[in-house]
Amino acid sequence: MSGAVDWLAPEEVVDGRYRIRAPLGRGGGGQVYEADDLRLQRRIALKVAPRGRDGELLTGEAVALASIRDPAVVDIHATGEHGRLVYVAMERLYGVTLAQHLARTAADTPLPGSEILALLIAVCEGLGALHRGGLFHGDLKPANVILAPGGRTVLLDVAIGSRRTPHYLAPELLVAGAPVGSPAADLYALGVVGHELCTGRVPFDGNSVPAVLYKHLHAAPPDLAAARPDLSLEVVAVLRSLMAKNPGARPSSAEAVTWRLLDALHQAPRRARAEAPRVMIVDDDPDVEPLAAAAVREIWPDAQVDVANDGAEALLRIRAAPPDIVLLDLVMPVMSGIELCTHLRSAGLAPRCQFVSIGSRTDADDVSILNQLGITRFVPKGRGFAERLTRVLAELAAAPER
Repeated sequence: MSGAVDWLAPEEVVDGRYRIRAPLGRGGGGQVYEADDLRLQRRIALKVAPRGRDGELLTGEAVALASIRDPAVVDIHATGEHGRLVYVAMERLYGVTLAQHLARTAADTPLPGSEILALLIAVCEGLGALHRGGLFHGDLKPANVILAPGGRTVLLDVAIGSRRTPHYLAPELLVAGAPVGSPAADLYALGVVGHELCTGRVPFDGNSVPAVLYKHLHAAPPDLAAARPDLSLEVVAVLRSLMAKNPGARPSSAEAVTWRLLDALHQAPRRARAEAPRVMIVDDDPDVEPLAAAAVREIWPDAQVDVANDGAEALLRIRAAPPDIVLLDLVMPVMSGIELCTHLRSAGLAPRCQFVSIGSRTDADDVSILNQLGITRFVPKGRGFAERLTRVLAELAAAPER
């Protein structure tokens, strides 16, 4: 195809059915938009690519994924053509990518071992679904993993073609005439992702692509046991085996890796829950803190109350010590309440935590997203705020399990 690509504009209607709302980003040789399905009255994602090789890859990817029914795979609704573009209509996913989740982690505060295990298990289960369907991913990396509400982890941009990222590329794919990918190469990329989750860095880096590829071929991975002495020997051994240079020395399947990681997870010690709850107030309004704290202690005099003035600060504290209840303002600088809750729910952090939304106003779109995140209690600020919050907390206290 020659000439510049004419991408889609807001309000443009594709194929008489899909009205474009806004671009969501680029991925896998195409452009992704948020759109409305005018026939079924639902929000979707519309991925488009120019006719030709990219369009053929996009259609092939959609056809292959449509044959797999698994939470780790995006639901495909339809394919078609619109002018000089090929499109795929698919479910609209909400959440954050694993890359975005990692970016919220301070360099001196690595992810806890339990969180690393939960994330690796979810990604590995997704790879298992692809491999059982006769596919491989081909471009596994944190940017291609989305952490969605409800603890769902979805693999994006399954690479039917030859789209590759050097930092996650298996050594056997670097030789002349090598295949585009394989299940064993996906497992190698999983090992790289696991190392990145543990240390915040990819194991092989350099000033140029050839330098990175040379290390994949010849260099041993950094000593993970020395970098993370808190991790169990089994987790370190699994990640080391995934990054074996010889594909035959890697685990036999994604399922085998999943079982080993699950076993390591079940052996990890679990925090005992205190009688009085730990409550975190996340709000940047200094006038709210004493009112909210008073409401909490009206119900639980011995409750531990912590305060964070922003979602990013709260994320770090929750990682260190998950609370039982979070009183969450939606509108804050740096990281909003919705972003914070999306990170927590999507990554499986504080899974038993109850959230109460506190704010001046909550519009319909916010309510819809929050309901998907499991938030159903809303306390508006203003006159009578403390009394309303006390009633909601009393309902939580009376529930069979907080």
